[in-house]
Amino acid sequence: MATSKDVKYSNGKPSSDGRAKFPWEYAVPDTPFWNDLPFTVARNFLCNYTDSEISSLPIDPESSLPKEKKLRILEELLIDRLMAKDAAAAPKTFYDEDYVMWDRLWLGRFDIQRELGRPEAEKTMRMLCERRRDRGNLSHFHTLAGMLLAKGSYEEAEKMELDVKGWLESKLGKDCPQAFGAWRIMVQAVWKQGAGRRKDAERLMCEMSEVIEGMRGGTYEMYQGDERGYFESMKESLEKWDKEGMGK
Repeated sequence: MATSKDVKYSNGKPSSDGRAKFPWEYAVPDTPFWNDLPFTVARNFLCNYTDSEISSLPIDPESSLPKEKKLRILEELLIDRLMAKDAAAAPKTFYDEDYVMWDRLWLGRFDIQRELGRPEAEKTMRMLCERRRDRGNLSHFHTLAGMLLAKGSYEEAEKMELDVKGWLESKLGKDCPQAFGAWRIMVQAVWKQGAGRRKDAERLMCEMSEVIEGMRGGTYEMYQGDERGYFESMKESLEKWDKEGMGK
């Protein structure tokens, strides 16, 4: 796989507008193979390889294969790498030998499972939550709460994400992209619990909007446009949810 000089970040653009300095960003190759894959899928796959390893992967950057076939190729590569790392770590386990890499590889597998709509994705994420080395790290619970929201477990998602949101704010600040992601999960989880929780959801939305509008000049100001867009999209989605009678 030839490394492309053309890349894109989480905003889908070649210019990082300053966001490249954050550890959650990644310069994903802007080529046909990667262009129809979600940023998180590409990032969580590529971060498991060095630049030289990426250039040697059996991937054609100009490939226009169907998305599902691309995902299966990436999945097989991650499985092979996990197996190789397990074998190399013997008689120890790869988990014990290098937990950080073990966690990254499994997160890459999870993202592909989720994108393919596989039921084992939730099992994988629960495993990552349970086996985390740092018991204070709630990042995987953030992902799990989003899955709970998607399948309609609104109360469980709200309760889980409340803890996650507080943890993220203490680590990165109230206006970091991850905290806004937690906020959106909470708003939707509360809103979808019914009319009795609507005022709570609207209060959360007002607080969220105020923080978004106060991002200018702050550490994460380059994400302000993104967050405004996500906020409006969420509002439209919830209004549509109500109109379709899902909230009854």
